[in-house]
Amino acid sequence: MKRDMDFIRNILLDVEAGKMQTRYEELIGKTDEENGLELDKLRYHYKLIADAGFVTCIKDLSLGQVPIDLTWLGCDFVDTIRDDDVWRKTKSGASKAAGAGFGFIVELAKGYAKAELQKLGLPLS
Repeated sequence: MKRDMDFIRNILLDVEAGKMQTRYEELIGKTDEENGLELDKLRYHYKLIADAGFVTCIKDLSLGQVPIDLTWLGCDFVDTIRDDDVWRKTKSGASKAAGAGFGFIVELAKGYAKAELQKLGLPLS
């Protein structure tokens, strides 16, 4: 399965907003057949964000790992990509750099976020 950065961003924003319990409860009542690929996609991306150190998780027999809280690193990443314009620019920039890894995406997002702050007149070095 391919990593979907928009999906990851949405999961992280949901974790921050405390919506994961609701998502979890919605999924628990359904079978794999009802959820199809969506459940597999969630499992895969939950594992990715846990492996990256963005969230703390609980173990669940049907979903694997379920994110419940952002870590310090996860908070920093969400703060960087929260703004829709910064996220759009980050995705656009990353698409132009074929084969750009996740570290590059993080640095690109930080660069766009800093540029937005400088537009507001905040001095950044």
